[in-house]
Amino acid sequence: MEFSIKKYDKFWIGLLSGIAVPALFLLIMFWQEKMFAMMLVSSLLRIGLVFNLAIFLLTFYTNFDNIPKGILYATIFYALIIIILYFT
Repeated sequence: MEFSIKKYDKFWIGLLSGIAVPALFLLIMFWQEKMFAMMLVSSLLRIGLVFNLAIFLLTFYTNFDNIPKGILYATIFYALIIIILYFT
């Protein structure tokens, strides 16, 4: 039986990691400083998306096809949230 990393190239894995990584970063920042983090939610989300960029580039340049697509959709989802927070 041959091991293949390509069997883990699933869209939902990229989507889940793309949503979880910035949310985890935001959760850690809330845990550290609640009042400070409440004022800067959209800024912290933007910083959290840098981690998405790192994961996206890592999977994109290692010739995965579906994981970067999921991460891109999650990033678009967070961009919409940031835009909504910016205008409210």
